[in-house]
Amino acid sequence: MIVTRRCAERVALALFLGITTLGYMPRTHLAALAATLIVLLGAAAPAASADSGDIGYQDQDFTGFSSSVSPGPSGTKPESKLWFNDGSWWAVMYEKVSDDFHIFKLDGATQQWSDTGVAVDDRDNTLADALSVGSTLYIASHVMKEDSTGIAGNPSRLYRYTYSGGTYSLDTGFPVNINDTSSESLVIDRDSAGELWATWTGLNGSSQPVVWVASSSCAATCVWSAPVQLSTNVIAADDISSLVAFGGKIGVMWSDQAADATMWFAVHDSSGWAAPEAAISGTSLADDHINLKADASGRVFAATKTALGGTAVVQLLVRTAAGLWVKHPFGDVGGSSSSLTRAIVVLDSTTAHVFMTKPDTGGTIVEKTLPISSADTDGTTPGASVERIKDADALKMNNATSTKQVVTSGLVVLATNKKTDVTPNIRNYWHYSSSAVVDVTPPVLASAGIVGSKLTLTYGEPLDSGSVPAASAYVVKVNGVAVTVNVLSVSGSLVRLSMLAPVVSGDVVTIGYTPGAAPVQDLAGNDAAPLTNQAVANTTAAGTAFDLIPTGDSTFSLVTTNSGLTTNFFAAIDDGIATPDDDTTYVHNNATAAGGQDGSLVVTLTDMPSNFTAMSTLKIDVRARMIARVDDDTLLYAQIVKADGTTPLSAEALVATNPGPTNWATISNLAFTGLVAGTKADWDGAKLKLRWDWVQKGSGPDNGNRLRVTATELHA
Repeated sequence: MIVTRRCAERVALALFLGITTLGYMPRTHLAALAATLIVLLGAAAPAASADSGDIGYQDQDFTGFSSSVSPGPSGTKPESKLWFNDGSWWAVMYEKVSDDFHIFKLDGATQQWSDTGVAVDDRDNTLADALSVGSTLYIASHVMKEDSTGIAGNPSRLYRYTYSGGTYSLDTGFPVNINDTSSESLVIDRDSAGELWATWTGLNGSSQPVVWVASSSCAATCVWSAPVQLSTNVIAADDISSLVAFGGKIGVMWSDQAADATMWFAVHDSSGWAAPEAAISGTSLADDHINLKADASGRVFAATKTALGGTAVVQLLVRTAAGLWVKHPFGDVGGSSSSLTRAIVVLDSTTAHVFMTKPDTGGTIVEKTLPISSADTDGTTPGASVERIKDADALKMNNATSTKQVVTSGLVVLATNKKTDVTPNIRNYWHYSSSAVVDVTPPVLASAGIVGSKLTLTYGEPLDSGSVPAASAYVVKVNGVAVTVNVLSVSGSLVRLSMLAPVVSGDVVTIGYTPGAAPVQDLAGNDAAPLTNQAVANTTAAGTAFDLIPTGDSTFSLVTTNSGLTTNFFAAIDDGIATPDDDTTYVHNNATAAGGQDGSLVVTLTDMPSNFTAMSTLKIDVRARMIARVDDDTLLYAQIVKADGTTPLSAEALVATNPGPTNWATISNLAFTGLVAGTKADWDGAKLKLRWDWVQKGSGPDNGNRLRVTATELHA
């Protein structure tokens, strides 16, 4: 029995509703019940992404997480949400049913996160930093305040867990408070003597933002020292701090954008705090981006960001074992200050892996690497940028996070995709795993079917949309006779083809396929097997309507505008392929001489179906958007004319007035009237003509008046 997470949530909700009719149940009890249900029912996060162009693995959504925390639950930059223990990767992640943070475990074979049911913080506007030391796990959780002006009465908490028998359990007496204020970030680490340290930025007694540090021996109990102000300058409210244990010492780095544009680093050893060192200093060289790691030799690696452009936007600063600072530019050549952001660094025995968001508005998590053997050489250029986590349909990936540990068993990076300008909002965890199981299984054909002129091959897994076979790779026969087809698209798990003429009910259809230069293949690059006279299920019903243009999904038709220019025109509205609404594929009217802006386009009808004479109705679908002054009108008309471009084959119909003034609008099933009877020869080469008029009603200038059309279909 397979039970989905959604199913488990509904069961939990049903039980909740039932319980509430019987009496009150505390929130903590309900949360535990919901978490237990998910574990018992076997609900796990969704597995790998299924859309073409995606990279990495899509995990559970975090809908319900506090919208006031803009980085999402994988932030912030200095913090680590993951760790490796007992042969598995673990993470502190938001669990939406209980509305709490829990400890999750990654199945290395399936690349699925499962909720262990072990709770962390029940405050959903919190972020965490995790430190795993042997069988002990420390998680510091703080209320998130997006600058250094924290609010008292919102304590940061330390949770301590013991690992035994394959699971974590919270130690008695925990959590304990580290401080009593919210903060943008809070980072912990433990020195070689077993002392636990924490740093954050917040206000001093004069309400000025500064850097704080505290410590605790954290033996039987974890009583924290009074915070010590580490920065001598008043920093900017936007500045942050982080810390790292290295070579028997503790180092704290903070950004100082207000006083001296410096990334400072202070070292604590048995003698106390040394005077802060300038890791990097100069105009625009300090920014509130810090992520620290250390290797066994005592080097400190700091992924930082500057306000510079070009190759210097992200810097990997390295403090050598001798205490000297060197820097390595990680920004893309020719990039700008907005090209890369929120860098983190993860170390293995030979390589420093730097993961960054590109661009800084959210998009894709990319990786660049630097050999540790080159770390002490100033200015060493890193390796090329490689995309690691990407949602091709919603490019808002951000806030990569991983582990404090030097990794020895692969590498896992977690991020979140948070796109809120769509409905419904997209809020998903994603992850990259360098140790994921390699897919060597070819995609298997699950079914083949045809309706009218559309033939669809469905495979059992997502396909590479960038590998599209030529039409010559396919041999389609109708009643034993080969017919011409076009390959239209490879998308998701589907290969779509179109017939020049639709089949009718009862036709016997087969398809053959021979792989060529651009074969059907899955996202791992495995080629699909050839097909020989594969039966195609013909589900075309008698009298079924069919599209005339496009001839099938995702076809590109050659369109001529009123200015005589031609353009490729995406023409698929209701065929299961999303029409692009990004203003990159459309035609619009061209300005004429004095009278305003009128326009037209024509699409030629070719190889009309032989049974077209039985059609009593033709209908049109149009996807359009008006960009015009609100006090004017733009009218869109449609008509079918003969090949001469003028003789009517139908009456002209008004399609829409001012379609989609704010977004693209779809006008469907507008029927033509006055169809002219004729033969197939009369209709082959006929043209569908779209015409629009701009009617000036106001008295202002006509600048910016446009009507854009991005798709059209004619069907019978």
